[in-house]
Amino acid sequence: MFVAMDKHRQLVTLSSHQQAEGLRRKAFFCPACEAPVRVRNGAKVLAHFAHVGPACEAASENESAVHLAGKRWLQALGERLGYSVALETYYPAIKQRADVVWQSGKRTIVLEFQCSPLNAERLLVRTAGYHRLGLDCIWILGPKKQVKSLTNMRAQEQYWQVGHDGQLHLWFCDGYRHLEDWQWAHDRYHIHRFTVHGDAYRQQPFSSSDAEFARRLGNQLLHREGRVMRLAQAAYQAHHVLGGVPWVVSQELTHLPGLKLPEWQLRTLWLLRFESQPLITWAMSARFFAEYTTPLLTPLVNNAKLLARVGHAWETLLETRGFLARTAQGWQWQRELPWYQDLSAKLAAMGNGQ
Repeated sequence: MFVAMDKHRQLVTLSSHQQAEGLRRKAFFCPACEAPVRVRNGAKVLAHFAHVGPACEAASENESAVHLAGKRWLQALGERLGYSVALETYYPAIKQRADVVWQSGKRTIVLEFQCSPLNAERLLVRTAGYHRLGLDCIWILGPKKQVKSLTNMRAQEQYWQVGHDGQLHLWFCDGYRHLEDWQWAHDRYHIHRFTVHGDAYRQQPFSSSDAEFARRLGNQLLHREGRVMRLAQAAYQAHHVLGGVPWVVSQELTHLPGLKLPEWQLRTLWLLRFESQPLITWAMSARFFAEYTTPLLTPLVNNAKLLARVGHAWETLLETRGFLARTAQGWQWQRELPWYQDLSAKLAAMGNGQ
């Protein structure tokens, strides 16, 4: 931590190795628990304070060099963006210490730079604490959680948040050079990168071709991946072969976070449940997606609403393709979805529109 109290209860912020060297022999205390802290001033890590004994709850994170540097860097970025910035503000009413606070006019934004694991329950409690004080809170993932593959974002999804614009956002920072805001859109991510020198913008489309999906499915079946094999058994009981699942289940996916199963698997299970139903009422379909609601997958975003959006997108796709028709009570099938004999037959039929 960079902020401590001196014996006169005045806050002191460390900003350089030289300053820290001059304060080394003075007494300092944690602003949260008032236990003694000491100056640490090594060559490889930014000068900072550390508890003499065990860290208190407000300072429980074992701060790495990246975490310390990232807080300092977010301070510099906030100043470049025109905010009034404070490091490590402690809020006694909720017993929480914010990493960095940006303020502009009446709006106060708490930045939490998360470089170590944090369970969903604690994440929810800390966010709710800031909200009770009327503070916005942005959770920023450190470099170990940086997105490496758009096809597998399980490690990041609990940090998705709804921004002031009502859209889904995910934030990353490497601790030294940039802050990135990933905003979900229906067919891509909008990515805004902020640096102390300027900003940049790019788009990352969701690219997943039919051939790519077929290749992945073939590999999963070959290696007998657990969830896929359970789905294959369900398909077999309905007299289908999973390798021959209709193409439409993997097309125009939403890529929304917080799904208990991959989206194409949810669609396949929906199809297996309802393909022989002459009428699929609104309530029947809604109950299906509600079965897969898992709040702690997205503690900062209403998981049930996410699943409802996934369901709406799937039903709309089937309607657009002419498989379903909307009625006053729900959906009626207009034609069957084509299952194929196996993956080879499915690939052979590629290009025929389904």
